[in-house]
Amino acid sequence: EVAYLPLGGAGLRGYGPALALDRVAAANVEGRRRLAGLGGGPRSLALWGSAFADIGVGRIDRRISADNGRTFFADAGPGVSLLGRFFDRDVAVRVDVPLYTHGRGRGASSVVVSLGDLW
Repeated sequence: EVAYLPLGGAGLRGYGPALALDRVAAANVEGRRRLAGLGGGPRSLALWGSAFADIGVGRIDRRISADNGRTFFADAGPGVSLLGRFFDRDVAVRVDVPLYTHGRGRGASSVVVSLGDLW
């Protein structure tokens, strides 16, 4: 399944956009390294590799899902991004692959494609 990660929310990449949380607190960690680039400038178009981990504590909205017992969410995995400027346009395309998702269940996606940076 391929899912678009909308801006906002807890940024839990291993769970699909159908995960509706009533209240949530989350922490997201990501490390990036530039793998290749077109040109040497700091804003030139470049391919980046990344690793991420997300954790969250929240409550699933009872009005939307019967699975209201889950309160802990976590995911981790690698990703790749194409970031920078192409002529006069900003480019931000990323693919995240959550290899670990705690309690992977309903709404979990295996690949997250985003047309923009997560933050």
